[in-house]
Amino acid sequence: MQFQGLGLMKKAPHPNAAVLFFDFMLTDGQEIMSKAHAIATSNKYDQAEKKMPLRYIDPVTAMDLNEQRYKVYQDIFVKRSK
Repeated sequence: MQFQGLGLMKKAPHPNAAVLFFDFMLTDGQEIMSKAHAIATSNKYDQAEKKMPLRYIDPVTAMDLNEQRYKVYQDIFVKRSK
């Protein structure tokens, strides 16, 4: 389970249901996410994933490698399928 974010459409047919879902995800849903190995935002749950060291990637390097990675992807997946 990967929960990225919440949003509500301007003219949602059931906005109150959406608010209830938001409330659930920010309270009881945190335990469910924690048990499913998704990273819960609540500090109530001790998760190994939260203790992993972060590795930051230089965005300039990532963009420089983008063209090279795109070519490899094309060679492996696109050209082979033709």
